Amino acid sequence: MISIEKSNSEELFAVSNPDEVLRRRYAKNNASLLQQSTEISDHMLSVSRRLADVVKENSGTLETLVVYSDLFPILDVCNWYVLENRQETNLTMEQHLSSS
Repeated sequence: MISIEKSNSEELFAVSNPDEVLRRRYAKNNASLLQQSTEISDHMLSVSRRLADVVKENSGTLETLVVYSDLFPILDVCNWYVLENRQETNLTMEQHLSSS
């Protein structure tokens, strides 16, 4: 604690020139801005990597959707065929029952 107070007081009283004080403040501000800029860049890189991971994870889902969307016309035809045959089968059974 004493060493911190000593360094602060030395820094405070070491410079009598106002221009030197401004230069030191400017240097500290620049260092602080550089640190903030570096942190922001790191965060942006992290977000970019996460987005790439999510896109990669979801590419399988997208491929599945594309496959199923290509199959929809085929499935519609199959459903229509099943419904048509079911109606014919029902008619055939009704005819058979009515003739008995």
